[in-house]
Amino acid sequence: MAQKQSVNDSIAKMEYLRLAQNVLEVDRLQTHVAGMSCVSVIIPPGDQKLLADVKKHLNDGTVVICEEFGKFETVQFQKMGKNADELMSQLKKKLLSLNEIPKNGLVYFNGFYTDEDGVEHHYAHTLEAFRPLKTGIFLANYRFHTEPLHKLLDEAAGEAIGIILFDYTGLLLARVKGSHLQTLQRVAMQIPRFRATLQSTDSLYIRVMEFVRQTFQDEKTKQVNVSGLILAGNDKLHQRLNETLPKELKDKVLKVVNVKSEEEEGVHEALEQLIDQLPHIRIFQEIALLQRFFQIRKDSPSKVAVGPQAVAAAVDGKQAKTLIMFEDLKVHRVTDRSRVVYWEEGINKPAELEKLGEPHSDELLTHYYLTLANKLDLEGLSIELVGRHSRLGIAFWKDCAIAAVLK
Repeated sequence: MAQKQSVNDSIAKMEYLRLAQNVLEVDRLQTHVAGMSCVSVIIPPGDQKLLADVKKHLNDGTVVICEEFGKFETVQFQKMGKNADELMSQLKKKLLSLNEIPKNGLVYFNGFYTDEDGVEHHYAHTLEAFRPLKTGIFLANYRFHTEPLHKLLDEAAGEAIGIILFDYTGLLLARVKGSHLQTLQRVAMQIPRFRATLQSTDSLYIRVMEFVRQTFQDEKTKQVNVSGLILAGNDKLHQRLNETLPKELKDKVLKVVNVKSEEEEGVHEALEQLIDQLPHIRIFQEIALLQRFFQIRKDSPSKVAVGPQAVAAAVDGKQAKTLIMFEDLKVHRVTDRSRVVYWEEGINKPAELEKLGEPHSDELLTHYYLTLANKLDLEGLSIELVGRHSRLGIAFWKDCAIAAVLK
């Protein structure tokens, strides 16, 4: 049961990452000339009213546009620009015949955009949400609107933890959410060490507190935007800062930790001290998993298989207990059923690919193993995906990318 759950969790994470990558791609697309030629259609499951409204607009030859200051207006489709006829035709073909909304909702983007070099491009794509959408939209603009998708991704990532690293090099503010670590702000200060015990440092803490409030509190409501705070540093500065925090921030402090390193390295060191404190957050689960993996690799090298071929032999021989893969692994598995060849994106394709017969299949290795495990329910095999937002995650990405712990 535990192995099946790990597979399901990994599949859910892959679906999350796939949507996040697609949203990032869509966010990059916006026209650099005047116009409303990018249409966003997002319909939550069961929202037949919005679907009916969209169809009415298309039958009437109108679209909803967003003017300045958030003002919405219904206009004739010709305002979408020179490609209006083609765009409206494609929207009608896609949406007028739609009677049933997919179980997690419909996400459809279609439009023309002009890049910074003045070259026009067409983009039409349907995205799959990994859980039901809650907010709908039908809008034409100079860019595609992905706000409902960002909200879905943010909710799925779980609670956020703020990290305040304060030492003699300055202040670093970061946030952990799900399996991701994000540096929010870095303020260089170069504080003389002898000043740490002087009362004149009060002005220093007032300055630091301004940055902390800006990052972790709403300016108007003063509500803290993280569920917990971690204070870290390599001397007494962070401990003094903890004493000066206002109550609304002080109540959120989960732990004050001492670290030897500075800046990003100090943050990573702090994370590794919080595994037992925050075991429900994904990044700490990944750190704990990789600690065990690297310890096994050090103590018993023969109990670990590293690389596509070695992992495949372990899985096929039913010797693999835990399969660990980098979440954005770009290694492909190509087979004509008699032979298997692996190749990595960004590296010249191996000559063996030319020798494969037809037909042959080509799929990402992560997708292959997750699909295989989900279909066959591989006995005794758990599958884990890890990112590179921790020191151990970076080390695994560089040294292994894909590995298996053997039975």
